[in-house]
Amino acid sequence: MRRISKPECRGIMVKQLEHLLDFLKRRSSIVTGELLGWIDEGRQLRYFTFNFHDVARWIVRPMTRQVSCSYVEAVAFSELSQTPTWFASYWLGQPLAGFIASIKQHAFVRSPDHCGVTSSYWI
Repeated sequence: MRRISKPECRGIMVKQLEHLLDFLKRRSSIVTGELLGWIDEGRQLRYFTFNFHDVARWIVRPMTRQVSCSYVEAVAFSELSQTPTWFASYWLGQPLAGFIASIKQHAFVRSPDHCGVTSSYWI
């Protein structure tokens, strides 16, 4: 974990978003997309419908609660690399996979030579 003193410098990189999706994909059924063992109030969570509410409840809070940090601080490469270049808005009910696909497309269009690897987003 790296402390990033200024909240406005806590952007997340495309690669870090991809790692989050990979984490979910490894826990899901390749046939149904069900996240195995992840049930929320009787609702079976699925990879393609896993949204920002679910991310906060199932990933961010458990990961950051004890150390009192942001998700970006928990996965940061360095303070400098996390400084955002772009801002992206989202709806809490928006599926994460679709949102990240949009971010990846934006990064590719804006920085095709780097495939967005060095792009950081304030989300």
